[in-house]
Amino acid sequence: MISLLICPELGASVETMADSSTLDDLLKGVSRNSLKAECSDEHLIKIAKWFKHWKDISADLGLTEAEEEEIEARVGDLNRKKLDMLRKWKSKYVAKANYLKLAEVFHDHGYNDLVVKLCNLIPSVEDDGSSNEAERLPNPQPQPVSCGLTPSELLRTNYSKLVEAIQDPESLADFLYSGGVIARKVNEDVCLAQGVKNKNRVLLAGVEQQVGVNPGAFQQFKSAVLRDPSLKSIWPVFDGSKASSTPAVKGAGTNGPSIHELLDKVKVTSKWRMIGIGLGISSMDLDAIQSSTGHQPNSTQQALEKVFTIWQEKVTSPYNWSTLIYVLKQGYVGETRLAQELERM
Repeated sequence: MISLLICPELGASVETMADSSTLDDLLKGVSRNSLKAECSDEHLIKIAKWFKHWKDISADLGLTEAEEEEIEARVGDLNRKKLDMLRKWKSKYVAKANYLKLAEVFHDHGYNDLVVKLCNLIPSVEDDGSSNEAERLPNPQPQPVSCGLTPSELLRTNYSKLVEAIQDPESLADFLYSGGVIARKVNEDVCLAQGVKNKNRVLLAGVEQQVGVNPGAFQQFKSAVLRDPSLKSIWPVFDGSKASSTPAVKGAGTNGPSIHELLDKVKVTSKWRMIGIGLGISSMDLDAIQSSTGHQPNSTQQALEKVFTIWQEKVTSPYNWSTLIYVLKQGYVGETRLAQELERM
């Protein structure tokens, strides 16, 4: 669920090189009903920013050359043409224009990063928008969480800092909606608002409203903040250090491991790229690793070492065993057994 915030930014245009992950690996944990849901227009607006060569995608989505030429002839920038293409696909195939088809096409082109990002957008078809998980949580009395402040007080006190600091409110809203922290309407309003700061204001109002009803939802928001490297400047507001926001892992501790320890324990070098995605390393850095290691002997071992080095130096997500264990358990990595072995250390 929180993989969204430790993945590359949703707004970036990225095209990645294929890794060994199968589509089933990438889609673990996402229900078939959700995958077969019709893509929403709000999501198509976001997805249009993810890739560059739209004609390759459109052909696999079933658009004809004539339809492509019609889109190409329209006035507009590249992102507009990509969005027009996706909307044409949706209007042409209606119910068959679903998330599963997009995932299949992205995977066929080797864009596994995009499949992971798509999984974080996919709504739960069981949720009709009338309620969400946070609304069904127990309703305890507000408890102080930092400096004697309740969750609502902490949000209000640091409102201006959050408005200035949050750089990608749409992906944060997607994550919080998937976790039941904000309502569907808030998520949609964030997408439609103009300008980053206005989006942040809409998002924070929705978070505060939900936290006011169920303070337990604050932990989800706190987790999101602590896992977003762009929000490092306000980490101390929510947690006095850069400690992990993941649940405590028995035996794993929270001290950062050495690169040698990481390489000694994590032997799944073929999955270096997906591990890097989970740890929050950018597509640009991952592509640079791919270029520098190439087809050298032990290239995947070298690539994994570079991934761990960037994670340690840039702190793209909290640098500790708990974070790595969480990533290994995610469907797009699929190393639950290794994660369990690390938990028993």
